[in-house]
Formats: sequence, C-alpha cells, structure tokens
Amino acid sequence: MAFFDELGAKLTKTGQMTVQKANDLAEVTKLNMRTGELNKAIQEHYAKLGERYYALHAAGPEEDLAAICGLIDKANEELESIRLELQRIRQLKVCPACGAENPSDASFCSKCSAALPELPPRPVEPGTRFCASCGAKIAETAQFCTKCGAKQPPLEAPEENG
Repeated sequence: MAFFDELGAKLTKTGQMTVQKANDLAEVTKLNMRTGELNKAIQEHYAKLGERYYALHAAGPEEDLAAICGLIDKANEELESIRLELQRIRQLKVCPACGAENPSDASFCSKCSAALPELPPRPVEPGTRFCASCGAKIAETAQFCTKCGAKQPPLEAPEENG
C-alpha cells in the first residue's frame, strides 16, 4: 500500500507543478503582451511628440534637432513630388478649393462642387495615336476606335526628305 501512496503523492506533486508552470506561463504571456502594448503606446506618443514639435518649430528648430527637421522637410518635398507625378500619370484633377482628387473628365469637384481646371495635354509618345472622336488612345494602324467605334481618318503618309 505504501507504493501506491508514494505514487499518488508523486502524481499529485507532478500535477501541482504542471498547474503552477501553466499558470506561470499564462502570467508571463499576459505580462509580455502588456509590455508590447505599452511599448507600442510609447512609440506612438513619441511620434505624436515629434510631429507636434515639428509643427511648432520646423521654421526654427533647436540646433541639435535641425538635421532631423531637414530630413523631414526633404522627405515631405519628395512625397509631394510623387503625389503630383501620380496625379499627372493618372490624369486626376485636383480641386483648387478643397484639394480633393477628381476624375479627369470631371468639370466640378465631387466634394465641394468648385469648378475644376482643365488638365494640361498629355505628352505624346512617338507612334501614339488618339481617336478623332473621343480622344481615346488607339493602335497606330486602327481604322476604328475600340472605345467609341468611330471610323478613323487614314494615316498621313510620312513626308519624304530628298
């Protein structure tokens, strides 16, 4: 009977140790998750602090922060350049009143109804042809427009030099 009593005691002790280790693991996991949440919150607060500092002092930052503000200025200029290039490529009209992007065929802003400016003509690549009726890009040898179906005028023969 002593054997079974010892075995029962060992199993009880092992079970208690297993339960304790599981509880410890759960507690460690909770603490690690909370640590991650707090670190993320701190990083967000640092970012807000930096944005606020930049907004208040970008024109005249303290000497040791001027280089960082310069890097931010340079990155913002490049972002603006990219935004303008994307608008040009996608042929978007930007509302002069509210800054909203509108499709190229819009005459008035979809956000504030202000009149939109006309887009500058797209640069024409050599060998590019546009429909005489709707302006869609078509194949150089197309006889009909694939967008509106209009018959296209014949291609002009290239002038010979000589």
